[in-house]
Amino acid sequence: MAVKGKGMPPLDAVEDFSQPTTVPGSLAEEQVGAEPAEEQVGEPEPEPGPGQQEQEQLNLGDSPPAEPKAIRNGKMLAQFVRPYFEKEESGDRFVGFEFAFPLTKEHEEDGHLPAEVLAEWKHMRKGNVKRTEVESVAQQTIAVGLVPDDPENDLTLVAAMIEHPVLANVEEKGSGKTQKVIRFSFRAVVDQVEQIARFAVDHHGDPVWLSMQRAQDSLF
Repeated sequence: MAVKGKGMPPLDAVEDFSQPTTVPGSLAEEQVGAEPAEEQVGEPEPEPGPGQQEQEQLNLGDSPPAEPKAIRNGKMLAQFVRPYFEKEESGDRFVGFEFAFPLTKEHEEDGHLPAEVLAEWKHMRKGNVKRTEVESVAQQTIAVGLVPDDPENDLTLVAAMIEHPVLANVEEKGSGKTQKVIRFSFRAVVDQVEQIARFAVDHHGDPVWLSMQRAQDSLF
């Protein structure tokens, strides 16, 4: 009986294992002698274009956009609700601009609101009043802009008569929730001229930025 391993030379760690010996014609010889398969390298994915990058940025997260500030560059964000066109028997024509906006702490500062409105607002917050009309507001010169930082293109309503100034407790929806606010609305009435009438027709229903200053004629 032959002794297993007798007469066999010792194994070489490099030659015997890096180049293994196989039986000619066996499956092992085919596997050992076969060339290694080339690694399949896929084509690189094209880089996203500018439009696709912008869309991906828009799709990131579900957080709502930040709400705009109520006051910027001294102008208050408001809604130009609707215009009113009037004609008197004398033939004089007038345009009324109805504005409305919720009041915030920012509106208490730097004289953004007429003094009469501020006084009634403070009185309203102390009581349990849902709606009140300010008795009278002095004439105001109002600068109206589509953006808060382009005064050269503002529409100026000089010495506008303030009609129907109302403070009302309302519920407003924003950022997925409802909150109670005090909304100030009023109508600013001026003589009808082409530029003013055109602005009223083109921009009613749009958000605008406005500033209010007591007219010079009302100071005396």
